[in-house]
Parts: sequence; C-alpha cells; structure tokens
Amino acid sequence: MQDPAFITTELWNSLGNTILWLFLFVVTMILGGIHFLLAHALVPSIMLNGYLTLRGDARELPSFIKEKEKQIRGALYLGSLFFVSVSILCLVIMISGIDFVAELYDRWYI
Repeated sequence: MQDPAFITTELWNSLGNTILWLFLFVVTMILGGIHFLLAHALVPSIMLNGYLTLRGDARELPSFIKEKEKQIRGALYLGSLFFVSVSILCLVIMISGIDFVAELYDRWYI
C-alpha cells in the first residue's frame, strides 16, 4: 500500500468533523443507555422496595412519587428513544462525510 496523500486543510477539516460526529455518537449512545437502564431497572426496583437507601439511611419514598411510576418510566423511555435516534442521526452524518478517506488513500477496505 502506498503512503497516504498530503493532508490539506480541507482534509483536516473533514477529519475533524468526522471525529466530532463519532464523539457525539458515543456520547448520545451512553446517555441513551443510562436512560434505558434507569427506566428499565432502577425505577422499578426502587418502587418495588418502597424506599431509597442513602448513606446507610433508609428513607421512605413520598406517596406522590409512588403514584407516578408509569410517568417517570415513560419519560425515561422517551429520553432513551430520543438519544438513540440522535445517535443514529450522528452515525449517518458521520458515514456520509467519510468520503475524504478516498482522497487520502488510493484504496481502502470497509
């Protein structure tokens, strides 16, 4: 394989944009996973126990929180769906902007 071509300012800009979209993809996937974990595991566990343990002290959940379990879980599921859809958008934008690699290398495999 031959050496890569000289990297111009335009190629550096394209590379920077691709790395930015990759970073945003990772961050939004992590945030979506956290929201899903909270909605699917943590909230039902806290509601089932009926109390929250903070620093060794067991504190009873207020009644207005116990009544709104479905609303809390629904909001967290919507947040998870939002972040996963934004991450898919970031991935599509990143893949559509990766054509600069063909200018750098004469051949590349994907």
